[in-house]
Amino acid sequence: MQKQCNPAWGNQQYEYTSYTICQQGSLLTSISMAFTGTGHELTPETLNKWLKDNDGYMSGVIVLSHLEVFGYRYLGKIPNSMIKKHLDSGNIVISTIARD
Repeated sequence: MQKQCNPAWGNQQYEYTSYTICQQGSLLTSISMAFTGTGHELTPETLNKWLKDNDGYMSGVIVLSHLEVFGYRYLGKIPNSMIKKHLDSGNIVISTIARD
């Protein structure tokens, strides 16, 4: 398991913002964990660098279509009722939790 505040990368700059991976890198960390779980050796640090080097950020947001080079494609937002179907089909599902 990777943690976004891991001392190995948590204090590194997230994208080109004033934030660190620890402060802003939850999606970055989720993606790197999912990819590592399917055979790609990525950490938030290495994925952050790859995204920076390959125009994978736009105003602090990950351009998910850029990740297709790793063999994945972004299907967009799906309703909660479809999550189990996608998981059962072997798809990677990354969920967000909104704070009120």
